Amino acid sequence: LVEKRRVEVWLPFADEEGRVMTPPKKAKTVKHINELEWYKGDILANVWYNDVIIRIDPLTGSVRRVYDFKSLYTDRDGSEDCFNGISVSDVEGELFVTGKWWPSLYRIE
Repeated sequence: LVEKRRVEVWLPFADEEGRVMTPPKKAKTVKHINELEWYKGDILANVWYNDVIIRIDPLTGSVRRVYDFKSLYTDRDGSEDCFNGISVSDVEGELFVTGKWWPSLYRIE
């Protein structure tokens, strides 16, 4: 679940306020999420300084799945920073991921 225990869903170009989802108080939180993307009705987010993407249910705030990318780019020499980039493609089922200062962009299906 998101750290601030709140997710606001806004529609582009809408003049009205979006819907607010608040997860249950007893639910465990996931800290340091960023780079949120809307994908197939869910929210994708990477977890800062972890090579994972989590898939969040926007209605409940629950993590539906964790995608592990630890083996994606293992030859870091120290000048690269963390895994930190998700981009939704206009091609169905295709995403792009990368990291801060990484030399490559990776296509994911």
